[in-house]
Formats: sequence, structure tokens, C-alpha cells
Amino acid sequence: MFFGPLPKIACVDPAATDILDLAHFFMDTYAEDVTAGDRKALVNRYSRRGTIFIGGEWKEELTFDKLSSEYAKGWKPPVTFRWQGLAFEKLGDQSVMVTGGVARSDQAGAETTSHSYAALLVKEDGELRIRMESGAPPVRPQLSRR
Repeated sequence: MFFGPLPKIACVDPAATDILDLAHFFMDTYAEDVTAGDRKALVNRYSRRGTIFIGGEWKEELTFDKLSSEYAKGWKPPVTFRWQGLAFEKLGDQSVMVTGGVARSDQAGAETTSHSYAALLVKEDGELRIRMESGAPPVRPQLSRR
């Protein structure tokens, strides 16, 4: 793993008692980490079991180590990023489905584009983590070069 041991990064609001409260806090701070370009914090948000990415006509599961490496080497923060109309559905005491949209711009002066977004957040070691994420436009991003 490129980053080495990950520090404990607050992905959990200590004041939250319900998984829906935790999910709202998670998504708010996730957006902050994206706009700050905080690669370590972003990687720490993903499941240690691996994450399934879905978009358009593609699906790929990446191990946590592979995802860590790809964030370290190739990920670039967007110029603008904001969630749009997120909805939260409690699937049980250990998971939440988040759906909505994301608006982003990857280059200064470029038009902001919007697309749908979905994530399955699961509790692992007492913290929410992303097990499945679908937030890419229909064309497959360069997450992996297999």
C-alpha cells in the first residue's frame, strides 16, 4: 500500500446515535475531503473488503490496496464538487443506501457537469465505509488500467 498505515480519520460524528445521522455526517465530510483533495481521508472512507464501482455499462471491484494505490498515483481533486439532493435509506443497523446526484467540474473555467450518484455505506469496525459506489458518468473513468 502506497500510503502506509492510515491514521484514524474522523468518519464518524461522535454525537450521532442513529446510522442515518452517521450517514449524513459521513457524506457531508466526504464532500469536504473531495474538495480539499485529501487522498488519505478519502481512501480511509472505503471498505477494507474492497469496493464495487458501477457506471454506465461497466462494473469493477477494487481491493482496498489497489484503490489506495490508485488514489495515491492518479486521482486529482475536482475544481468544484457538490452533492445534489441526496436521499438516505436505512437498510438495517449496519448499512445505508445513499442516492442522489453530484455536480462537479474538473478544470478551471469548465462547465459543471451533473450525474447520478449512489453508494452503499456499511459499518466496519464501528465506522461507515463505502462498499459500493456509482457516481461516474456513463463513460468508464480511468480507475484501473487492467
